[in-house]
Amino acid sequence: SDTATTAWKYYFRWQGTVSGSTVNFGATTVPAPDGDEYFTAALYLADLRWGSAGAVNYRQEADNISAAMLHNTAADSRNPIIHAAQNMVVFVPYGASNEFTDPSYHLPAFYELFALRGPAADATKWKSVATTSRAYMAQSAHATTGLHPDYATFAGAPTTGSAGDGHDQFKYDAWRVVMNMTVDYVWFSQSPALKTQIEKYHAFFADKLGTNNVTNALFAVDGSNPSGGGSTA
Repeated sequence: SDTATTAWKYYFRWQGTVSGSTVNFGATTVPAPDGDEYFTAALYLADLRWGSAGAVNYRQEADNISAAMLHNTAADSRNPIIHAAQNMVVFVPYGASNEFTDPSYHLPAFYELFALRGPAADATKWKSVATTSRAYMAQSAHATTGLHPDYATFAGAPTTGSAGDGHDQFKYDAWRVVMNMTVDYVWFSQSPALKTQIEKYHAFFADKLGTNNVTNALFAVDGSNPSGGGSTA
């Protein structure tokens, strides 16, 4: 297979152009790692609900993606979704975007699911990735507000990534982090550290609630510069 297939085998391109009943993808369109994580979790849950003996072998499809996230071979600036040295999900497994992360892509509940339902040889690794991500959720949060930036370094510091377009702030991606922490708390960890982080979100937004929504959706991570009106999140 070519190097792109080797590096990103079983991954999904993050967008395409619809033309009639056809979806066209760019040759260099990258994966969005959170999508692959969600697809894998959905397939394992489908196997748990319906089994895998029907028209779709849900478990095999999930095993293919979960193993690929850890073990695909890097080539031509393309990399696996889970950074081997950092033990965490990357922003995009391509070029310079492989060298930072997105806190909202950290899904420890899913990693625990992959450990339980996926290839047995990878179970210890997935549990380790879950542990890393739980720590990272506190590490990358603002100490007072608890808010997360859209993008952050592997050490947890806010970063704009390569675009310099405000992703060092609490914006559209970061809204997902509190959900990710909560699902993990309920499903698996009951982590006191995650409970603390979740309650910081509650405290921050307590005086920012309007009728059925928040009064503002976007902030600097220190809670300043509110903008954006309500949020479907």
